[in-house]
Amino acid sequence: MGGRMSYMATAQWWVEGQSLYTKAGFLKNSSKFSPLPDNLSHINVAVSGANSGLGYAVSKQLYLSGAHVHMLCRNRERGERAMQTIQTETNCSGSLELHIVDISDSTDVKR
Repeated sequence: MGGRMSYMATAQWWVEGQSLYTKAGFLKNSSKFSPLPDNLSHINVAVSGANSGLGYAVSKQLYLSGAHVHMLCRNRERGERAMQTIQTETNCSGSLELHIVDISDSTDVKR
């Protein structure tokens, strides 16, 4: 076939694609999607870059869900500020623990 998809494979892709990759497919499947359980009190999670951006947002959401969050930060002051902000903005049963580590340095990670 010279690297081209067969007619059968094309038809199969079209049928599956209609149920998965269209707006109707998204609406049908989104009701089954649950990114996190409501209660994560039994889970320990390490989040790198937890003092800003996506790492901060993930740390905050996991903390709200009750997880024990290990915040991995390179800078102590920024990490402590982020941890204080999360704790004061939210009233939650989760716990936060700050670890000062540069994950790009293997000796620092081993320490």
